[in-house]
Amino acid sequence: HLYVIGSMIGSENVEAKKYIENLTEKIITTKMYSNTGNVAIDSVINYELSKAEKQDIKTNLNIVVPSGIQNDVENLVTIFGNLLDNAIEGCCRLTEEKQIFFRLIAEEALFLSIRNTSLPVTIQNGRILTSKPNKEAHGYGLGRIKYILDKFEGEYSFAYKDGWFVYAAEIPLNQQ
Repeated sequence: HLYVIGSMIGSENVEAKKYIENLTEKIITTKMYSNTGNVAIDSVINYELSKAEKQDIKTNLNIVVPSGIQNDVENLVTIFGNLLDNAIEGCCRLTEEKQIFFRLIAEEALFLSIRNTSLPVTIQNGRILTSKPNKEAHGYGLGRIKYILDKFEGEYSFAYKDGWFVYAAEIPLNQQ
């Protein structure tokens, strides 16, 4: 969220931008992966994909979102940030073939699909069982995404098959 705010401030307030950069450990994306014209969408996608590039993860994007789309920015940042962060984390557990495919299309609805290479994951009762040692401290990101999608009457699904984890969601635009 701090990165999004920093992108929105731009060069208008140098002191505020510098303070935010310090809080985000001076991680600044110089490469533009997403350039929809929607500052919030672009900044979270650019930030996360710059992290992926630093981990030698190949990315493939298909983003078609009008700049004037009216969204609940905080919730979209939460969804995109969590899903991309999870995809990066899944890829980092691999030694080779690290890939993320990200698709975001806005037409009658906002359609999101993210697919990444991954070690096998266990899905039980609609939840992904964490493989991390401190299980009580993990697994909240997907729960938060589910809450947001339910709030907007969105649909979602996720699955693991043949070395790939896939998450897809659709949010009606009239619900945002």
